[in-house]
Amino acid sequence: MAPVFFTETIEANPGLEEIFAEISPRLTDEVLRGLNRQIDVDGAEPADVAYAWMVEEGFFTDPTE
Repeated sequence: MAPVFFTETIEANPGLEEIFAEISPRLTDEVLRGLNRQIDVDGAEPADVAYAWMVEEGFFTDPTE
């Protein structure tokens, strides 16, 4: 599934499409279910779950490590 953006969003944020083109293929149904489980079942903070996943996937490094 490809992300869908409003034209105004793309125009206001050049490069957004390219960034999401890298992220989207890795957000499979299985991955999304796992991330949601961490939030809904385990009670983790959404921002923490997203951050950990982005670090794990190599999109950026954790500055605390």
